[in-house]
This record gives sequence, structure tokens and C-alpha cells, in this order.
Amino acid sequence: MAATDTASIPDGIRITRMRVENFRSLRDAYLPLGDMTVLVGENNAGKTSVLEALAVALGGRARFTDLTLDEAGNRAQSFRIDLRIEPASGDIFSADYAGIFGEGVQGHTSGGADYVNLRTTGTWNAAEDRIDTLRQYVKGWEDGAAAAAKLGVGDRVKTGEVFDVLVFQLLGAQRDLVDQLRTRSSPWGRLMGNLKLAEAVRKEIESALGVLGGRIVSESSVLARVRTELGQLARAIRPGVGGAEIQALPTRVEELVRAMEVLVSATHGPALPIAQHGMGTRSLAALIVFRAFVSVGLLSAKRTFHPVSAFEEPEAHLHPQAQRAVFPQIAEIPGQRIVSTHSPFVAGVANVFDYRVFRRCSRGIEISWIPARRAGKPTFGPDERDQVRRFFQRRHGEALFARAVVLFEGDEEAGALGVFAWARFEQSPDALGLSLVGVDGAGKERLLARALLPLRIPTAALLDGDKAGTEAARGLAAEIASSPADAPSHVVVIPGGASFARHLVDAGFGASAERGIGKEFGPSALTDFKARQNHQRKGKTEVRDYDSPGWEGRLVVDFLSENKGRYGRAVAEAIVADAPEPASWPVAVRELLDWIGPRLGL
Repeated sequence: MAATDTASIPDGIRITRMRVENFRSLRDAYLPLGDMTVLVGENNAGKTSVLEALAVALGGRARFTDLTLDEAGNRAQSFRIDLRIEPASGDIFSADYAGIFGEGVQGHTSGGADYVNLRTTGTWNAAEDRIDTLRQYVKGWEDGAAAAAKLGVGDRVKTGEVFDVLVFQLLGAQRDLVDQLRTRSSPWGRLMGNLKLAEAVRKEIESALGVLGGRIVSESSVLARVRTELGQLARAIRPGVGGAEIQALPTRVEELVRAMEVLVSATHGPALPIAQHGMGTRSLAALIVFRAFVSVGLLSAKRTFHPVSAFEEPEAHLHPQAQRAVFPQIAEIPGQRIVSTHSPFVAGVANVFDYRVFRRCSRGIEISWIPARRAGKPTFGPDERDQVRRFFQRRHGEALFARAVVLFEGDEEAGALGVFAWARFEQSPDALGLSLVGVDGAGKERLLARALLPLRIPTAALLDGDKAGTEAARGLAAEIASSPADAPSHVVVIPGGASFARHLVDAGFGASAERGIGKEFGPSALTDFKARQNHQRKGKTEVRDYDSPGWEGRLVVDFLSENKGRYGRAVAEAIVADAPEPASWPVAVRELLDWIGPRLGL
């Protein structure tokens, strides 16, 4: 590759796919990678293992503990990591990259686009107590482990050349700029290691440092006494030594930069050293320095290279607004970025196609994502994509981390189902990883299921039995039929054409609902509502009747329908107090929770 004075993120290369076998918690894992990839999921689901596998595949050192441990406590004898590298645009590698990858380039020979399959194999060497790492090009590509194992291997990778242009950096969750300031190998230390000063300027600064340091020593009576004492110590240790000198200041610029400090001023406050700020500020400062490190590296490079930057829990120590703000900071970093996060705020501002959801299952670690296209067509139209984005970004980012999701039409179900679930499972829904999601009206369940089911998140829906609810149920059934076969789903339609409020009363809990209404709205709320609404028009043709037999139930249902969003929790608490056994609860609630329980491992 011809040397250049500057570098850029060109129409160069991208890592587009990754396969990992027997590395840490990943026995057999495959995932696509984009310009931005966001890894979400529960703790210990394999997200950090992916980042560490990338680090090893792109030049890092493997350790014994990187080998997968099976159920019996035995470690695998080797691991395998495959990376598929493709042109960032077009079908052909540039001449520079083709020269670097050499015989590893394939694809165009069979009429397709160029790609490289770079395999890293780590094998335990018991005699030497180490992992022997071998990097080779592989002929062909397969997503599955069994097929990938049968692929032929080719030349060894010239790692010096490849890792000069394919550069990986990992910023861990324990980042702290205070630690970086004194560490040569940190992004800060590496940035400060070469300030690119003109030689004349360097000599001038170092001369001034010598003069200032000498003056400090000569003018300080304390240093004069210490100098005398050190001279005596030197003679005691090594007879014949004439004395000891004190160097008050570094005499070289490279030594001086290690004493640099970063000052940050709060609003209407003085500038304070970064060490005197909280961990949130220190963590965010480390991330910003990392961004500068990548950008400066690109500008100073003598050859174009492709940075791959990984970030583990960038939200650590940050308040919610700062968590949202940190993602755009990462998005500005050149190259490919892989973000591992537990924050719905960070995940919620990403593109929905960038999510990679990790979860443990009987087969090990399962990784899922939303495909950009389905059956040859875009998965979402423009308006649908905006709706799904708003769903995750504004209200329900936590659904990406859920062990199960329940979709329903209105806010009243949210409060009620939370109470029923807590009583049924004896834990809070949040502790169980159960996300209760109101979709703000029938019909949106199908769209949201289209996003959730490819992620293999068990998804149930509770729908009213009216016309809108039954139409939504048909749409959901069609969506489920076209979703992955192993995506757990269940639809509950309230029987008898009833609404949720009507279902609670028809199940025999009218008196419980009355008590809940009194607690939430006041003891006279129902009486006042009856006096105000009796004989008044309801809809276009119906007139309210709170006089003829059965008026009590009609009154309660009408009151609840007029106060959606408020009554759910209070009425459900009253029902649970009157009927502690779930077997006696309304049938739609029982059916829903009976399906959810096994998906939560209960």
C-alpha cells in the first residue's frame, strides 16, 4: 500500500460475520456485524465473550481460561474464531487490501464478491502451559459449526501486515481516566507518547525545564537539606559516591506528559482535577479520550487502516440522560463499533437492526437479531420502522433485555397484570425479567411482534374480545406463522367479546372492583358517577341504565371504562385479596400467566 500523509475510513473493509466455537461461554455462536453492533442481554449471556473473542482474533493473547468449560467441569482443548471480511462497498477489494490478504481473498473466482475468512485457532499446550495460537485463511464460509469444521484451510496469516490495517481496541467497563493518565499503554498514554513537537521546540522546552528545575532546588532550603541527607545515604550504601542530586522537574518532554492533569469545571464552579470528580465524569472522559485516540491515529497513520472499537457497558456510572448522550459520542468514532450494554437508554437510541440479543437456552448461548429484509422485502416500511424505533427508544427499551414480554392494549392492564404476576409468581415482574408493554390501542401488537419474535423473546398478547381485538388476533396469528418456528408466542383473547374491565366483573369480581374503586378514587366515586351518568347517552344509541337488575355490574364496568389507566392496580389488589388462589382468577389472566410461567423458568 502506498504511504500517505493522512488516512481516512475509506471504502475499505468491514468485518461482516463472526463465528465462535468453544471460547469462554460461547460453544457455538454466530452473529453478523455492522458498522454499529449493539449487544444486549442478561448478565453472563456471552456478550463480553464476543468482545474478548474479537480481541484474540485480531491479535490479542489467548489464555487458558478462554477455553470453554462444560457441565462436568472439563475444558475444551481448543477454540476456533472465524471472521469474514468483505469490501465495505462494491464487490472487489482494493489493490492494497488484496495485496495484504493475498491468497486469502476468495469469492470472485466463483463469480461472487470478494471476501476473506480469517480463522484463529487456539490449542492448549499442556507441556508449555500455554495456548498455541494459529491464524490461517479458510477456504469458504459456513455459519454453522459442523459445516465450518469441514472447510479447508489455506495459508497462514501474515499477522504483522493484517493487524497493521485491521486494528482492534477494547474499552472495558472499568475505564477511568485517572488511571489512564499514568499508564503508558492506555489510550491517553499512547496519545501523549508522541506529541509531534518540532525538534527546535522540544529543545527549547527541555532547556527551560532544566533551568526551572535547577532554580527550584537552589531556592529551596528544604531541598538543600534533603540533598545533604541523601548524600550521606549514598556514601553509606556505596563508599566513594560523592553525593546525590535532586531533579525537581522532568528534563524530557515524554517524562513531563506523565504528570499532565485534566481539569474539568462544573457549572459556576472552579476547574478541578479529574480525580476530584465522580466516576461518571471520569468514565465519560475516558471514552472521549478514546475517541480522540482513534481519530488521531487515523490522521497520523502512514497507511489506511480499519479501526474496530469495542465498548463494554459505556453507561457505567452515568445518569439516564448521560447514558442516552453517550451513544452519539460512540457513533462519531470512525470505523466499526461494537457496544455491549445493560442500559435500555443506550440500547434504545440504536438502530433496531443493530441489536444482537443474547440469551441462555438449553443449547447454550443463543444470539438473535431483527433482519433488515424478510421474504425478499424490507421487514418494516418507513412508517413502521419509525413506530418500532419509538417503541424501543421512548418507552420500552427494557423489552430488549426481557425474558418474556406481554403486549396489551391499554394502561389499565399494565397495573393489573403487574399485581397478578407478582401474586402468581411471588416476585416482582421486574425481578423476573417480565416486561409488561402497553401498545396504545389494538392493532400495533402485530408490528411489535414482528420485532420481538425474531429476537426469540417469548411474547404473549392479551387482547379484548371486541371487533378490534379479534382482528388484531388474526393479524398476530399471521405474524406468528411467518416468524421463526422456535420463537415462543401466545395470544389470549378475552372470551365473550368482553373488554378487560367487563371480564373482571363477569368473572364474579364486581364487589372486589367496587372496593378497589373506593380505595383509588374515593368512597363516593361510584355513587357520584351513578348520579351524574344515569340515563345519559353512551355512544350513539345506548343510554345508561343503572336502575334495572344487574345495574351494579354495568355501573362498575362503565366507571372503569371511563377511568382507563388508573384503576388497574387497585382493582387487581382487591381481587387478589379476596381470592388469593390463582385458580379462581379471571380465565384470561390465568391462561396468560400459565403460559408465561414456564418461559420464566417457573
